[in-house]
Amino acid sequence: MIKRPPRDETQHQAEPEIIPPVRPDRPSTRGARVRISIVSRGGQARFGRLALFGIILALLLLLGMVTVILLAILMGVFLIWIPVVGALIAALVLWRFVRRQ
Repeated sequence: MIKRPPRDETQHQAEPEIIPPVRPDRPSTRGARVRISIVSRGGQARFGRLALFGIILALLLLLGMVTVILLAILMGVFLIWIPVVGALIAALVLWRFVRRQ
């Protein structure tokens, strides 16, 4: 068993930082930046306004997701046709073999 040294009561423990909410009657000094505040106990997530870079990044993410979905569909169609073409070739070879006899 590991023995821990006795805890010193004078040690300072970390305290949570309290961030006051944004008041609508006072304009923000920061501008239109993305601000994220996550509260783990309540399960809340608050997001600020998106800037131009955030919008472009979101559109690129959407374009990438659509591209991946289309590639998955095309690969599925291609992989389905491989056994179909193989079966047709095998049928043609058997048909020629049977027809010669």
